[in-house]
Formats: sequence, C-alpha cells, structure tokens
Amino acid sequence: MKRYIYFISSLMMLFLYPNDGMAAELPLTLEEEDWRLIVDTSDADSDRLCQPGNIDMYELKLENTSGNKKDVRMHAFRQEGGKHRDDGVATEEADELTANASLDARNLPIAQDVEALDVLILWQEEVDGQYFKQHFMVPLLASD
Repeated sequence: MKRYIYFISSLMMLFLYPNDGMAAELPLTLEEEDWRLIVDTSDADSDRLCQPGNIDMYELKLENTSGNKKDVRMHAFRQEGGKHRDDGVATEEADELTANASLDARNLPIAQDVEALDVLILWQEEVDGQYFKQHFMVPLLASD
C-alpha cells in the first residue's frame, strides 16, 4: 500500500511541477510600444554547424511597429549564471528602418545553459534626432 501511495504521489509531482530545465516556448514574441521582438529557433541545421547537444541555434527578428527610425542598432547579450558581465552574441544595424520593416539576426549559437538573452535596441527618431533605448529580456531557461 505504501508503494502504491508513493507511486501515485510521484506521478502527481511529475505532472504538476514544471521542469526547471525546460526552455521557453518558441517562437516567443515580446512587444512594446515601438518594437516587436520575435525569438525562434533557427532554420539552419544546428547539428552541422556546431556540436550536437550542447548548443541551440536561435534567430531574432526585430520589427519596427511605429514611424520611421534612424541609426537603429540591436545588440544581443547572453546571460550566464555566476557571471557579473554579459557576453555579446550579435549586433545588427540599419541606417534607416521604416515602419513595419525589420532587422534579423540569424544562426546565433547559444549554449543550452544560458539563462536569458538581453536584447538592447538604440535608435533616433527622424524628427528631433534624440537617441532612445528599448530593452527586452528573453528567458531561455525556466526560472526556479
């Protein structure tokens, strides 16, 4: 009887509690007033490009959802546990980005133990030339 209760409780815990190592569901869309960031797995054959099992291939698509922007820069950094700094993985730039246009960063090799991607967007408005900043945090591993 004790084994039966232990077995049933183990099954319930297995299905009710999320797995800590589970990756975020992709494609993931994050949106703010001026920008939409879409994170997905890359179409590239990741087993051919890097060591299978250790690295996942991602792609980022940044869409301009409002008026024209100048001097647009997208920087992506990987956040790893235990580090006090973030390592850059991609930089994309455009002199001008019209409304509904996008910047793409493809085939980004990211180790499976990376907790999150930190995406920073810098741009100027056409009207006054002032610089603006937008920040997106993309979870890759489920939080504890």
